This record gives sequence, structure tokens and C-alpha cells, in this order.
Amino acid sequence: MFAGNKARMAVLLCLCAGAGAVRADEVAELRQQLQDQYKAITQMQAKLVELEQAQAAQGEKMATMKTEMTLPETLKWVEKIKFYGDFRYRYENISQESNGSGDDGVNRNRIRVRLGMTAQINDEMDFDMRIATGKNTDPTSTNQNLGDSWTYKGIWLDRAYLTWQPKSIDGLAIQLGKFGTPFMQAGKNQLLWDGDLNMEGVAAMYNLKLTESLTAFANAGAFYVRLDDSDTDELSMFGAQGGLTAKLDETNKLTGGIGYYDFGNIVGETSLGNGFKGNSNTGARYVYDYDIFEAFGEYGTRIGELPASVYGDYAMNTASGVSEDTGWLVGMSLGKCKEPGSWEFSYDYRDLERDCTIGTFNDSDFVGGGTHGKGHRFGVTYQMAKNLQAGVSYFMNEKANSAGKVEDEYNRLQVDMMVKF
Repeated sequence: MFAGNKARMAVLLCLCAGAGAVRADEVAELRQQLQDQYKAITQMQAKLVELEQAQAAQGEKMATMKTEMTLPETLKWVEKIKFYGDFRYRYENISQESNGSGDDGVNRNRIRVRLGMTAQINDEMDFDMRIATGKNTDPTSTNQNLGDSWTYKGIWLDRAYLTWQPKSIDGLAIQLGKFGTPFMQAGKNQLLWDGDLNMEGVAAMYNLKLTESLTAFANAGAFYVRLDDSDTDELSMFGAQGGLTAKLDETNKLTGGIGYYDFGNIVGETSLGNGFKGNSNTGARYVYDYDIFEAFGEYGTRIGELPASVYGDYAMNTASGVSEDTGWLVGMSLGKCKEPGSWEFSYDYRDLERDCTIGTFNDSDFVGGGTHGKGHRFGVTYQMAKNLQAGVSYFMNEKANSAGKVEDEYNRLQVDMMVKF
């Protein structure tokens, strides 16, 4: 029995020794795995440091390249120049009567191109210049007809002026040169001034905020109209305009004002631009003076989500001896072309007597351009895409015949495609 016990003890000792050997092998293997993982982590950290150093070096290289590409001081002015422009393609149909008899009408295709640039002179002064198609005898149109045996189309200086906005007088802007009409036109109406007209001389525009909801404005200018070397009396125009804009609430705004425009030394002058355009004349010379008083107003609101406005303009030539001296216009607009898919509708009706204003300078499309007519204008514009619009305008007017009676029909259809860049 004793011998058996000894045998059993020997077997147990062998088993314990084997188990200890197994545990020792497992610990050694685990230690080796940990060492391998630590080595791998160390290698990964080294790679990350290497990548970070490479990125830093690349950044320094790009910064160096950017510094090297910076314009020298002598060419810094280039960074302050911006270019802009637009192109319009128009189909136009005109049908009209002459002393009660109709004609075959006019069908034509026309283009308009305008390209401009602005340059910042300093913190207070900018320069603007624009060239455009058109004729040098027509101050109110930049259109060129297509189909003239593929001849060249004229390009002229359309605008060139300086704008000074002194920081010491907030709200003041002074323009000098050839620039767009500086006077407010309620609803952008063209009763007195065509939208393409650019005046020449000096003008000042001033806005003064009286309260949070009330702003006063004043516009004035002195303009050269005609100055010939042989003339002792230059033909000029002085104009001034003032009014108030009241913000009634977040969606309603009311603007109103008056203006006065005095054309000096025009009696006895030959026609301005390309004809008298309805104005009285004897021996191809102006008969009357033109001292024009104007009153205008505009109310802006919203109808649902759409901006809307109604506006009016009244003008009268106060010069002595003038009988047909009055003109007026009422109009409205709904919608605003901005995002693709948006649209705008506009309408106005006007009645403009023969000598209310200078026919050469007002709307060149109404009654074929000039005064001595009345009638409707309808317009619809659709924003097809960014910087791309399509539009249709229709003039349904009556103009004067050879007897001086406003009764001849004048209808004008315009279909436009316009891009801006």
C-alpha cells in the first residue's frame, strides 16, 4: 500500500510540473506579443511625425509661392479694377398709322452690347468707364440693327466719370464727367429721361437720415448740352430735385418729391440729337424755352410674397408762351426678377403733350421716341437662370399726325433675351 501511495505522489508531481511549464510558455508568448505591438506603435508614431513634417514643409512652400506671386507695389492698382457688362438680343415689330392710313410695319432684329470697368482710386474716389453699341447722333439708344450687309457696328464711349464720396460727409456723392441720370425716376419711369441717357457735367446726390424711418434726399447738377466754338451762348441745363422716403413698416414704403430742370439758351437752337421728336419748331429751330417742374411719388408694399409698387409722375413746362406744356404718367409693378424662376410685371399709362419736355431725351420707345402722344406700356420679365432673363414689352400708343392731332395708332412689340456678366 505504501508503494502505491508513492506512485500516486510521483504522478501528481509530474502533473504539477507540466502545468507550470504550460503557464510559463503562455506568459512568454504574451510578453512577446506585447513587445511586437509596442514596436508597431513606435513605428506608426514615427510615420505620423514624418507625415506632419512633410505637410509643414509643403505649407511653407505654398506660402513662399504665394508671397512670390504677390503683385509688386507698382501694379497694386490692378487688384482694384473690376469689369462688368451685358448683352441683349431683341426682336422688334412696329406697326403704325400715318394720317389714319396703316403701313406694312417694321420687323427687325437688334443687339445691344455694353462693357465697363470700375477702378478704386482711393478710399473716397472711384472711376467708372463704359463703352456701348449705338449711334453718336442718338443719346437715348444703344441698339444696333442686324442685316445691314454684315457691316461693322459702331462702338462709342457711353460713360466716363469720377465719383467722390467724402468720408467727412456721410451720404454725399459727387460725380464728374459723363454718367447716368442722377435724378430719381419713380418706378424707373421714362416720362422725362430715357433709361439709356447719360448726362455730361457735374452732379451731387445727398441722403440724410432724419429718423429711423424717415430719409431726406436731394439731387442737383449742372450739365453741358451743347457748346460750339462759334457759339457765344452755351446750351446748358441746371436741375435740382428733393424729397422724402418714409419707411412705414417692414413691408410698406412711401417716397415723394419735386424737381425743376432749366434748359438755358435753347430758343433758336437747331435740333438736339437726331431731331425735334415732337417739339415745336420753326425754320428747324426751337420755338420755346423749357423750364420743367416735376412732382413724383411711389408707394412700395408686398402682395403676399411678391414686392409691388404704384407710382406717378407729373411734369409741366413753366416757360412763357407754351400751350401744350403738360405730361403725366401712372404705373405699377408686381414681382421682382432675382432667383431663377422669378418674374416681374410692369405697366404704365402716360399722356405727354408736345412741349412738356425735350423730346430728344425722354423714352425712345414710346410713340417712336419723343413727345406728343399718349398710351399704354406693358412689360413682363422672367428670370430663366442666373444672369439670364427673357422679356416682352408692348407699347399701345397714339401719336400726333401731320395736323397735330393725337390719333394715329402706334404699336410696338419687343422680345428680349438679356445676359449680364
